[in-house]
Amino acid sequence: MTKLFTPGCGLMLYKPDLATRLHELLSSNLGPMEMSLTCCRHVPALASGTEVINICPGCDRRYRENYTDSGTHSLWEVLVYCVSCAKAMFIGGKRPRYLIDLLFDEETIPKTLDPDLWHHELDVFIESHT
Repeated sequence: MTKLFTPGCGLMLYKPDLATRLHELLSSNLGPMEMSLTCCRHVPALASGTEVINICPGCDRRYRENYTDSGTHSLWEVLVYCVSCAKAMFIGGKRPRYLIDLLFDEETIPKTLDPDLWHHELDVFIESHT
């Protein structure tokens, strides 16, 4: 069985170095696995039986619904808050802590708060990682 870590577009735009560190942490605890930057909206070349570990709730849903010959496990089944959730909390006047930042003792920086700009950044990343 092949394991694959897919950090998702949001984390790669937010702090790609944390995606690498999280990949290393998962590999050291769950066994060796590759990391894929292919967006789940494109057809990732998954071998039958691949176990995908993902971060994004949208990716988790897409892998569960569209790639039924592979398994998916969301990191958020254990941890909570995606990058978009942290942004929403910040806009709402809260001081969010993105849990991957907490794992690595990093400051949570909301960066782009305008939803249209954030979605544009996501679209650009998705198109460049097909």
